[in-house]
Amino acid sequence: MDKENLVTLRAHHLLCLQGYQGYGYDERFKKNLEKKLKILKNNKTKVIVTCSPDDLCMKCPNLLVKFCGGRSESPNDLMDNDKKIIEKDLIILNEIKIDPNKNYLFKDLIKIVNSVFLKRNQLKNICKNCQWTKECLWYESREIL
Repeated sequence: MDKENLVTLRAHHLLCLQGYQGYGYDERFKKNLEKKLKILKNNKTKVIVTCSPDDLCMKCPNLLVKFCGGRSESPNDLMDNDKKIIEKDLIILNEIKIDPNKNYLFKDLIKIVNSVFLKRNQLKNICKNCQWTKECLWYESREIL
């Protein structure tokens, strides 16, 4: 398969990408995200869903080796933050019931996610500490109840 048409995404990025409006950690991260988003909008793009750093994370200033460190000051904070993000990914994978070892069309994954996560209360353990929820069009589009 053409590498341009295969993208690796963390499970929680299936939510985030739908609400993206141009905000990001820095310009390098935003440019990479926008490039990947353009590729993902191609109807032939396949996605591998993961619970570890993905193609978006590779340009994130918070990525430390293979861990998402957030703005961690200590090794314990780094591990705690990474664990919390993995937990979010696992919740999503469990809810959408897909095989993380299989390739999916991005558009099919989006349909699945949007058919499962209809209400904000379903997202309380996923989006509760996200700094972007107020800007996230996808999160805001979920029913409040």
